[in-house]
Amino acid sequence: MYLETGQEVFQLGIGTWKSSRQSLENVITTAVELGYRTIDTATRYGNLSEIGLALKKVDRSRLFITSKLWSDEHGSEQEALDKVLEQLQIDVLDCYLMHFPVEIHDGHPYEEYLECYKRMEKLLESGKTRSIGVCNFTATKLRRLINECHVIPAIVQNEYNPYFQDRTVHEICIENGIPYMSYSSLRSGKDNMLNDPVIMRIADANECTTSQVVLSWLRMKNMCIIPKTDSIERLYENVKFIKLSSEACDLLDSLNKNKRSNESTRIFGIDIFQD
Repeated sequence: MYLETGQEVFQLGIGTWKSSRQSLENVITTAVELGYRTIDTATRYGNLSEIGLALKKVDRSRLFITSKLWSDEHGSEQEALDKVLEQLQIDVLDCYLMHFPVEIHDGHPYEEYLECYKRMEKLLESGKTRSIGVCNFTATKLRRLINECHVIPAIVQNEYNPYFQDRTVHEICIENGIPYMSYSSLRSGKDNMLNDPVIMRIADANECTTSQVVLSWLRMKNMCIIPKTDSIERLYENVKFIKLSSEACDLLDSLNKNKRSNESTRIFGIDIFQD
């Protein structure tokens, strides 16, 4: 799929949140060999330098590299981007995303995103990022951004999995030609989702794993996926696409509990997902 900028964005990628610093080089080089093309990073993850070393071992031109502006960097967007590029040892990002619609000022978090995004628009003029986007936006916040800013987000990265299906935001993305990038696709093992009887039955019927069922379901929705793993075996598992029946997809759609695995109150002490 292609962004409004003409860039190609790839469905299959890897996340790096909580990735082992020791395993990153092996994981990234193997992932690229297997066909993973998106590498999702963030200042908050604390491993940009290690990722930068790994990127020296692969062909940068084959990749779509994202990173994220943390909440205490609002107001210093250019400096934050420069630091990311320095640590990753690259000249330009493919997409720079606002990590949360929250600014932390003097240690106090509060909801703020519109002015930050307007400043991020100016980063495009520097040529140091090819596009900008957002993460963890509700439908109301995303609509406001689209209506009040000049540059439509190139990517929206939000949680999406069988137990939390952010359908309204996904629909807005479809309406505006914005690729939806799903994080927490497998819920990091939370709520025992991968042992859900429905998912297990679909996996048995397709002779595959429950992870492959969920990731294939998301890809059939034309979403980008960035599952994180430190395991080479899991890289091989997650890359395999399973063509699911419409009946299987409907069953997965029916599992929605509207239960996020990523609660902002644990991070900031405020609920940013309440519109």
